[in-house]
Amino acid sequence: LDLQGSLSKFRDITPLQLVTLDEILRGRDEQYAVIDTPPYLSNRLPDIINKSDFVLVPVKPGFFDALAVRETLALLKNTNHAIVLSMVQHHTSLARETLEILSDYGSPILTTRIHQRVAYTRSPVTGSVFNSEDEKAKEEITSLALEILQSINQEP
Repeated sequence: LDLQGSLSKFRDITPLQLVTLDEILRGRDEQYAVIDTPPYLSNRLPDIINKSDFVLVPVKPGFFDALAVRETLALLKNTNHAIVLSMVQHHTSLARETLEILSDYGSPILTTRIHQRVAYTRSPVTGSVFNSEDEKAKEEITSLALEILQSINQEP
C-alpha cells in the first residue's frame, strides 16, 4: 500500500525486509509487521485491521484532519488501537483544539506527541532518528514505542 513508493525506495538503502500485504494476509507469520496505509479508507482496510494486534492512527493537528479520521476510527471500534498526534507544531493551540475533537470519538489517545522536527525528515538519510543529535526526537520515538508496546500487552 506504499502508493508514494517511499518504502520501496528506502529498501535500496537499508536492510529493512519488505513483504507484500498479500503475504501477510495469507498468513505469513512475523513477530512485528508495520503496515503503512494511505490516510483514507481503502477496501483492504478491514483485512488489515483483522490481521493486526494494534493499529496506530497518526493525526496531524487541525480541524479537517480530526474530522477526516472519524470514519477510520469507527472501523476500529472493537480493535486494539490508539491515536497519536504527529507533526505537532510548537507554540500553537492546534494540538489542544484537535484533542478536543478527537476525545469525542471514544478512541484511546496516546500521551506522546510527535513534533515536527528536522530529525524525522532526515531519518531516511541518516538511517534512524537515533543517529541524529536531536535528543527530543529520540525521546519522542522511544516514548511512542513504549506506549505502543504497553497497548499491545494490554489488549482489550
